[in-house]
Amino acid sequence: MLDASVQRAFSLAAHSYDAAAGIQQASARALLAMLPETAPRRALDIGCGTLPLIRPLRAAFDTCHWLALDVSTAMLAEARDRGRCDEQVSLVCADAEALPLASASVDLVYSSFALQWAASPERAVAEAARVMTPGATLALCLPLAGSLAELRDSWAQADAGEHVNALAPLTRWQQALASAGLGMDVSQQVQVVEYYDDVRAVATMLRTTGAHVVRGRAGGLVSPRRFAHMQAAYERRRQPRGLPLTWQVGYLVAHKPAADSL
Repeated sequence: MLDASVQRAFSLAAHSYDAAAGIQQASARALLAMLPETAPRRALDIGCGTLPLIRPLRAAFDTCHWLALDVSTAMLAEARDRGRCDEQVSLVCADAEALPLASASVDLVYSSFALQWAASPERAVAEAARVMTPGATLALCLPLAGSLAELRDSWAQADAGEHVNALAPLTRWQQALASAGLGMDVSQQVQVVEYYDDVRAVATMLRTTGAHVVRGRAGGLVSPRRFAHMQAAYERRRQPRGLPLTWQVGYLVAHKPAADSL
């Protein structure tokens, strides 16, 4: 199940998420282009947040009914306040590892920058596969091991604590899909580098998207001395465009075998 501190962080970030989630929204748009052309009757968006991409998703599949699922009631409320819900979009507050849906009930599962927060990739993928109809598609994009390397390495020069979440590599997600009995259609890893004016800008981006919390780590203030050491280490990485922040983004599209091939 999702760590309670992560859930709180996303709830606090509901109002600021859309403006700050550049990499998240760009990745979601790239995933959208990888979806099959066959129109689903019922689709599930796991970790939908404020539904920033519901309009292009609806445009791609205009007859589909969408189940927009997120663990944060504040994110769902923000989606409603922004006018992104109508009779073809149902909001569902639930955890990705315990979907409140019947087995074999959705034709498409779409999830962008959400399932990396699951305690277990295997459990999250198995649960997604459970609710998929035969022939249904699962489309995921998510940050992988190696993301935020500059931030992680700079903190390592300041103290021995965990300040950046450990992320699974692409191979583990591939294995989870295979273990769930899904057939792979797309599997690729793309490196994206963003640039920031300073370390505080990096921290602000993470906080305003809810991504600053480290799973399983007790909260607490960082001493000014340790922060200064981390900041100095990060500054040594400065490039002409600013401080780099690297993301390793995985894209995975898989299908559940059709009934006649089972």
